[in-house]
Amino acid sequence: MWAVRIVISAEHIYAALLRAWPGTLERAIRRVMERLNLTLDDGTSEALGRVAKKQGKARAGVARELIKVGLQQLEAKERREKLARDYAAGREDAREVLRESEAGQLELLGDEDA
Repeated sequence: MWAVRIVISAEHIYAALLRAWPGTLERAIRRVMERLNLTLDDGTSEALGRVAKKQGKARAGVARELIKVGLQQLEAKERREKLARDYAAGREDAREVLRESEAGQLELLGDEDA
């Protein structure tokens, strides 16, 4: 009987935590448990090692940064493709969004010379 009371008490505490910080516990568990097990070919492994050594960082940290940048670039590409489809379909504001995007790219190009 005492074990049942402990379990019920733990369930109440867990429920109170979830109400106080919704999603926090699940995110924390997922973050701790999230691991990526992959095998790198020799060339990729050597390149990763060179970059890590050059930056003075751990290979895992460099790999994590590269994955993050790659995902950001993929998302940006998908946004550009959607904008192109919207533009081609004649969406009213697509031309204005495209002009703003191109202006920002030209500004960035100007910064490279600085």
